[in-house]
Amino acid sequence: MTEAGRQNMSLPETMAMTGHHSVAIVMGYFRAESALGSKVSQMLDEP
Repeated sequence: MTEAGRQNMSLPETMAMTGHHSVAIVMGYFRAESALGSKVSQMLDEP
């Protein structure tokens, strides 16, 4: 799951791939670095 976060896979894709049903458990494995490269994290960047 950590690698899925690094690869910027979506939460639903990760859950489907791993068979987890609890968002809380999956989020416990995701690392902050998965969000750093996402489009959401870049929304506040100045053009």
